[in-house]
Amino acid sequence: MSDLLQARFDHFSCIFEQIDDRLSNFADEFGWEIIKRRAGRDLYKVREATFVFGIHVDGEWRELDLEAPMLYTVSTTVFFDPASDLRCVKNNYLAVSQTFDYVKANLDALWQHAVDLYEECPLPTQRTEENYGGFYSVPEGWNVGSRGTIEAYIKAETLRLQAEGTDT
Repeated sequence: MSDLLQARFDHFSCIFEQIDDRLSNFADEFGWEIIKRRAGRDLYKVREATFVFGIHVDGEWRELDLEAPMLYTVSTTVFFDPASDLRCVKNNYLAVSQTFDYVKANLDALWQHAVDLYEECPLPTQRTEENYGGFYSVPEGWNVGSRGTIEAYIKAETLRLQAEGTDT
């Protein structure tokens, strides 16, 4: 990474130091892993699917104005990859385009909501009847497609919610 890019990355990442200890405590208490990357933080847990609790600056950190106020989105995403090209994804937006002060003040409630979603999340199941040929039964609220299709959907949906300023 160039020195200029590293300086931008550090600028957008340093604010997370205010909540890193709390996030680490959450991860330790519930047996999750934490990833400190990009302009955000991800906590994840793998069971039959990968469940991610993420806090990220809105927009592409490489292109954002360093002087502009930053907004953040908190979300959960579940990835289920049963086959080489099939991907099932379920998103929940817990807070969209909020200030970091909002995220910091509400972090415990946002985390608890994420844990509740994780514990209650029904996963796709493989149909074993011969006439289904091994297809999956996918619960309501999941998006199913190829890897590229789903990744494009996630990006488009995130941008739409940010544009609307929706807080769900």
